[in-house]
Amino acid sequence: MAVLIRNKPLLILASSFLAFAVGFNIKLTTMVYYFTYNVHRKDLVFMGTLLFFGAALISNIFIPSLSKKWDRKNVMMISAALSLISYVGLQFTAYSSIPLILFLLFVSGFFTTPLNTLAWGMLADCVDYAEWKTGIRADGVVISSMSFTNKLGVALAGSFSAFFLNKAGYVPNVAQSVSSLQAIKDMNAIIPGIFILLSVLLISFYPITENRYKKMMKELEQKR
Repeated sequence: MAVLIRNKPLLILASSFLAFAVGFNIKLTTMVYYFTYNVHRKDLVFMGTLLFFGAALISNIFIPSLSKKWDRKNVMMISAALSLISYVGLQFTAYSSIPLILFLLFVSGFFTTPLNTLAWGMLADCVDYAEWKTGIRADGVVISSMSFTNKLGVALAGSFSAFFLNKAGYVPNVAQSVSSLQAIKDMNAIIPGIFILLSVLLISFYPITENRYKKMMKELEQKR
């Protein structure tokens, strides 16, 4: 337990990742509702999903080189900040503007992905930090805590989506009310954006820079 409690970088990383996971999964959960009821183009669900995850795959190609150039924390913050443009843009895009909606989905997938990919990569830093801080190398405990955080994010996103839709008066397979349509749009755009913003704010406090990590590893090598 001390490995987790005394591991400040892990606590910050896990908190940031939890915010990301909640926002990301709220968007995934409601994308089908958005195309079905708001856009009235259920046939575009597959295309939207393909663009979103296709953008994520493309983004992963650039992450290693960008991380070496600008530091992983900076890449996370910059890319997430850019992704916020797509979430805000989608909030104010007309449902008839199909090309723009699909473009914004691609942009959000591309710039949101580093928050996920780099978080798992930075987990190794937290393992080394725990050993440096406590003298105990607990890879399993640290990795398990992140896996739990991911599952918790998925569960919270599902519960939040169900509660928010129910409160807005959502009824499946019928024409939706103005309030339920607004709720669906909010959960596909501005609400995930708020959680991404929270994720960025939290990761800004992550203390392990590249220089600090190198110094920490030198001290750790001397202790071993």
